[in-house]
Amino acid sequence: MAKAPKKPAARKAAAVRPTAPSRPRAVRAAVRKKADDTAVTRVTHETEVRGTETRVERVVERAPKPSLPDVDRSAGRGRYVYCIIRASQPLKFGAIGMDEQWPEVYTINFKDMAAVVSDIPLAPLDSTRENVLAHERVNETVMRDHTVIPMSFGTIFKTREDIVELLRSAYDAFADVLSKMPRGCSTAG
Repeated sequence: MAKAPKKPAARKAAAVRPTAPSRPRAVRAAVRKKADDTAVTRVTHETEVRGTETRVERVVERAPKPSLPDVDRSAGRGRYVYCIIRASQPLKFGAIGMDEQWPEVYTINFKDMAAVVSDIPLAPLDSTRENVLAHERVNETVMRDHTVIPMSFGTIFKTREDIVELLRSAYDAFADVLSKMPRGCSTAG
């Protein structure tokens, strides 16, 4: 005795039938801080579909600010180097750096080569997720308009002259790499 074949087409048709549009009733957001200072936003959506209520909650975690070591600011500051670019004139990228006291990101130039830097306390930098993401965010911002050679996370020089010496001594190598890459690209740092 043969079984009647199932009708998958009918099931599909039932699954895609248009439903009454949902109407949002309320959207609430509550922001709180977790123990590790991560900002958490709990968003609650309440909708009404054909007389039934649906409540959906989702948790959105926002990246906290980079955490820099607690140091005596009078002890001195260094220059944090994010990447190397080709630029013959000094450039400013705005207040996108890692340190809240000295957030300005700018270039230190040698000939037509430049290091993208920001001032930072002279202290070891923790390799936290927030700090690494802040480093990457600056590189991505610069990469919108320039080809970059990214520096390793945590590259800090004591003086401007030290950075100029890096650019001078590695000028030919940097120029060779940058000339072989299309604009807006990054090498694997």
